[in-house]
Amino acid sequence: MIIYQVDEDLVTSRGHGDAPGVPGPAHAGVPLERLRFDGAAIVDLHDLAEGTFWIDAAGRKRLASGAGRQSLPCAGATAIERSGETWVAVGAAEAARRELVAYAERKKWAKKVGGIVVGGLPVRTDDATRTEIGLARSDAALDPAWSTEWKLGNGTYVTLDGATINAIAAAVSAHVRACFATGADVAAEIAAGTITSTAEIDAAFDD
Repeated sequence: MIIYQVDEDLVTSRGHGDAPGVPGPAHAGVPLERLRFDGAAIVDLHDLAEGTFWIDAAGRKRLASGAGRQSLPCAGATAIERSGETWVAVGAAEAARRELVAYAERKKWAKKVGGIVVGGLPVRTDDATRTEIGLARSDAALDPAWSTEWKLGNGTYVTLDGATINAIAAAVSAHVRACFATGADVAAEIAAGTITSTAEIDAAFDD
């Protein structure tokens, strides 16, 4: 049994032990901001069907009216947003589209920084490494005999010469451009309704 600390209907913390509070099930994996105390039990907003909620200044769905709260008929799982001075419910289709857009952005970032293989060498492509590659390429352009020890994506070190760092820089640049191009295509297909699942987003970036 979990002990929850509450402030009116908001759940502020949870833990084990004999501390005073409201006992309830674990609601494993459910963030605190999604939990409410209905006066008798701790409930998950997403389990609450269509009804009237009272939206506070922070945009939280409250179970009772109060000063500065706006009533809004919707389901507990319905996303909401501000429209001028009023909170409105976001339609299910629009909420799903936004979730896909956010997922695609995360997928693009992971692909961009996930590394590539250049000439058999595993190369990191995170932001810091891309900056170091650019600086190394600039140094190599000024010194025909340039070389350096370079840490690869697998943690080993290898000696790179100017030709190799140029090849790596070109490949990394192409990789980043491809990630953004795929991101733009995926965003357009989500907007058009031709991509409707995270699996399709995965396929687009993993192709």
